[in-house]
Amino acid sequence: MSSVSHNSRFILITALLLAVGCTSLQRASTQDKSLLGQQQSPINPLVSRLDPIADAAYALMVAEIALNQGDTALAVKHYLEVARSQESPEIAERAVRVAVYGQNLEAAVEAAQRWIELEPKRVEARQVIAAIYVRQNKVEEALTYLDGLIRSSELDDAELFPPLLGILAREKSAETVLAVSRRIAAEYPRRAHAQFLHGMLAAQNDRPEEALEFLNRSLAIAEIDGVHSARAKVLLRLGRAGEAVASLRNGGGKQSRRQESAPDLRAAAG
Repeated sequence: MSSVSHNSRFILITALLLAVGCTSLQRASTQDKSLLGQQQSPINPLVSRLDPIADAAYALMVAEIALNQGDTALAVKHYLEVARSQESPEIAERAVRVAVYGQNLEAAVEAAQRWIELEPKRVEARQVIAAIYVRQNKVEEALTYLDGLIRSSELDDAELFPPLLGILAREKSAETVLAVSRRIAAEYPRRAHAQFLHGMLAAQNDRPEEALEFLNRSLAIAEIDGVHSARAKVLLRLGRAGEAVASLRNGGGKQSRRQESAPDLRAAAG
């Protein structure tokens, strides 16, 4: 749910309250004006009636205004409160992003957990909370969510692992990132993408020997797109130019075979 829709809802609630107030005033004006002259009777205080929807809309409006004015702490506070009280995964997701933007990782974790609670099958929610834990150097916590995602996901590995690589590659703590990816590779030794994941991250973080080992493991299981070019780059860094050229040729040969088979497939379909 966007901040615009929440603001609109709050404005609508305000308008309705004003309309009710005007109606009450009109009714009062038609009654006996001598009421003013009557003996005053005790007036009981109004009973406060909470309106969670109106309160949430108001809190979101305040949060967005605070965010626009650079007060991220206030924005995080209000978004987290609304995320707790409302059954809205969209608000929880927005709370995560606002908290990460404000560098309040504790609030981001709480909001992400709420997001997962409201939308347990959402892959992105688990990816985000794992990335937050990596940023906090919490290897076990990150692994809990990533392993749960890998085990429960209905996506095939070619769709599941590339986003994980993208998320982990953005994190700056090389030791934590590699500890996580190394454990994933160890947990899934027969899955080419799990080996490729660690191989690519090792290459990114200046571990060419380790990178080559895991890229070779990946290639021994299956030929993932990009594995030959990745190996070639690592081999060049290790000063093994001849093997790098051979790796590129292997990758080029595979691509050529695919292109050559395309007309045959079209002919078969026709």
